[in-house]
Amino acid sequence: MSNKSSHVPVTDSICLTKLNYRKCTYLWAIENYSFHDKRKLVLKSLPFSAHDDKFKWRVHLNPVYYTSSYYYVALYLYPSEECSDFTEHSPIMGTLKFAIVDAENKEKHPQTIEFTLTSGTSNTCAGFPQFILTSTLFTAANKLLLEDKLSIFCEISYVKETDIVYISSEPFSNSLEREPACLDDIEMLFMNKEFSDVTLSVKKKSFPAHKSILVARCPVFKAMLSHDMKEKQSDCIELQDINLPVFKEMLRYIYTGTVQNLKCLAPELLAAADKYDIRNLKAICEKELYEKLSQDTAVNTLMLADMYHAKKLKNQALLYIKIHSYTSNILSQEVRKTMVESFPHLLLEIIDTFGKQGPM
Repeated sequence: MSNKSSHVPVTDSICLTKLNYRKCTYLWAIENYSFHDKRKLVLKSLPFSAHDDKFKWRVHLNPVYYTSSYYYVALYLYPSEECSDFTEHSPIMGTLKFAIVDAENKEKHPQTIEFTLTSGTSNTCAGFPQFILTSTLFTAANKLLLEDKLSIFCEISYVKETDIVYISSEPFSNSLEREPACLDDIEMLFMNKEFSDVTLSVKKKSFPAHKSILVARCPVFKAMLSHDMKEKQSDCIELQDINLPVFKEMLRYIYTGTVQNLKCLAPELLAAADKYDIRNLKAICEKELYEKLSQDTAVNTLMLADMYHAKKLKNQALLYIKIHSYTSNILSQEVRKTMVESFPHLLLEIIDTFGKQGPM
């Protein structure tokens, strides 16, 4: 397999459709069958199911009269009326196989049919109205009855409506709010000392700013400048948790609604936008990181999104990992070790996502 990094195509959103395919086999033995055949009774098996499915099935056996000289055994598969909510799971699509197990434990007279069962219609069962002639069944040379016991083998492969799982994420565009038109008019104030009334200090460097703009555009700055905090008293805000390039782009965004060097600074800007609660900037960074998702970046992006509460990006990364789970390197031993040591809860979320039965 090629080691080339595969980037996800840039789309508005992603959807993964998963069909939870189920397979079930069942053996139904009917003793004293000749007694039953003389009375032409309809027999029903006990309910049965696939080992991982609560949905139940029954097999119906019905001797059918066609002409004065021919009787057939009819076999049908029904959803079990006692144990299954057929309406909830309809439609059910699959393949059904019936066969007779002879005295030598071999399958005889197998027949297979594809079916779609739909609640509230005439298609509520699948099977064969002329599965086998009664005369064929009772011919001793055929060895289909052992000590008057008829053994019917049933195999079902199926998908229920409720087994079709759609895992998708809301488009990033839904998270982006329209920037106020007035930002075009105040761009001239960016990094301008004129009329500034507060100083932002980063790494011992000072930057002029305007309280009204900071308060209007950033909830964290608003809290600093609205309450009796030292920043309000000194007209100076010292930022110790951000580096200069990231700070300048965050401030640029506050004043202009635009960002430069986003491709290089998206991870750090995501962290800053989360800390200072600048939601639209955070959404822009999430979109940038989503568009760069690849087999090489997916796990790191997942960890980054988890650290900075970027829910939409986290969902996209989980979905990408699931779609590309067949690759050997996306969840390599080294990656698993890192996650076990630093992000054990994320490893559990990845495992949980592989079995998820609903939208993320």
